Amino acid sequence: MSLAGRASAQVDPSGEWRTLHTAHFRIHFRPAYRDAAHRATREAERAYALLAGELHPPRGVVDLTLADNVDAANGFASTFPSNRITLWLTPPATDPGLQHYDDWLRLLLVHELAHVFHLDRARGFWGRLQSVFGRAPGLFPNEYQPTWVVEGIATYYESRYTTAGRVRDGFHTQLLASEATGGVARSPWDANAFTRWPAGHAPYAYGSRFLQALIEQAGDSVMPRLIEATAGQTIPYRIGRPLRRAAGGLDLAAEWPSATASAVDAAARMRGVVVAGGLRSPPVPRVSPDGRRLAYVHDDGKGARRLRIVDVADWQVRRTHRVTGVVSYDWVGDTVVVAQLDFTARRRIRSDLYRWLPDGAWRRVTRDARVTEPRGGGRVLASVAITPAGNRPVLGGMPLPDEPGTTWGDVVPSPNGHWVAATRHRDGHWALVRWPTGRPDSAVVLFEAGNVVSDPAWTGDGAVLFVTSRAGMPQVHGWTDSAGTPALTADPFGARHPAALPDGAL
Repeated sequence: MSLAGRASAQVDPSGEWRTLHTAHFRIHFRPAYRDAAHRATREAERAYALLAGELHPPRGVVDLTLADNVDAANGFASTFPSNRITLWLTPPATDPGLQHYDDWLRLLLVHELAHVFHLDRARGFWGRLQSVFGRAPGLFPNEYQPTWVVEGIATYYESRYTTAGRVRDGFHTQLLASEATGGVARSPWDANAFTRWPAGHAPYAYGSRFLQALIEQAGDSVMPRLIEATAGQTIPYRIGRPLRRAAGGLDLAAEWPSATASAVDAAARMRGVVVAGGLRSPPVPRVSPDGRRLAYVHDDGKGARRLRIVDVADWQVRRTHRVTGVVSYDWVGDTVVVAQLDFTARRRIRSDLYRWLPDGAWRRVTRDARVTEPRGGGRVLASVAITPAGNRPVLGGMPLPDEPGTTWGDVVPSPNGHWVAATRHRDGHWALVRWPTGRPDSAVVLFEAGNVVSDPAWTGDGAVLFVTSRAGMPQVHGWTDSAGTPALTADPFGARHPAALPDGAL
């Protein structure tokens, strides 16, 4: 279960479906996704072999459904009425919570299959109940564990059995540091998916960091011993006692603070002017071509998420409009182009384009187009279109050739329209690339790294801003022909989504 709720996680059963059978899986897919199904078959059996080398295998064949009805990256697992996994085939190329991957399908499969291995296990009293009543809801003891245990175990294995994963990424470090420094760090008793920020991210961040630290102290045999212990205890909610037994006497309450600590110097506050605070999701600023206005998302959890436009001179709000989920936007001239999710059928959620005109009119431009990440420059609109189990750039309405094995983050035209900068994932790592407009085959790599490279943006003098985590926390860097790629920020809590103002400020 990555980050979505079960209520919205419905697969569209209509249309044609096919099934591939392997030793441990039934892979269900639509005919258009046959190539993705074959790839998922290989990755699923690989993940199964790795996990089975350490954990007790789940019972029966696992049903793996590859869904395409939601334009968001996610997945979920279930043990009732059988072991089942559903993956939505949209790459998490711009989602900081899932962006650190060597292969995005591999990462999601390892994560969800780890849930199946963990939650299917039932011993002792629970095993006897299941022998009588079968796989009835409520008879899976590990499902009673705190959310940070369930998600922490899966996140640990996604990081162990891939060369990426969230344990190694700076996103969780940012979350834990901000909570600790703000004096609201969570304990083992409330590190769950409660409503206060960071909401659904909390169990992943706290659970994976705590379990990783525990394993570094007591060895990687802690994990299988812990799963076996919780699967057989009569009172399924307990975690302190089985953890103590599995980790050679280490105490949960004593080890938790140091294992989850990522605090920064409380006096080292971020520099600059706070335009909006107390938000529950990144505001993602976008500056208008004339530099006078700025658009950002205002999401404080007290009402509907809204897109705001403010004047840079006084930061006063001039216009607002309600938006939905997975929203992205940019200026093309004096118009804001927005991509957001919306229902286009009962069980189909697509990302489509809207235009927010200077007079305040809000107009839908596409339907079922599956277009994301609109970016403007030189009055040219670039975007990223979702393709079967992948994506590809679209410039001026013309899609670029599809490149198997490549996923794209933001694709951004320069202010004069002569160049395009983009973040690209290929061969297991991210890179910042640039090419002359109209010549994508001549793309040159400006920067590449083993961690995430994201959030490209242009300055007025032709430099390219981007974000990477060279020293643990994500920071804004800049590229120019003469200076290379120096870091431009050193904020204690990290920095993302840069936007250059006319006076040179970020």
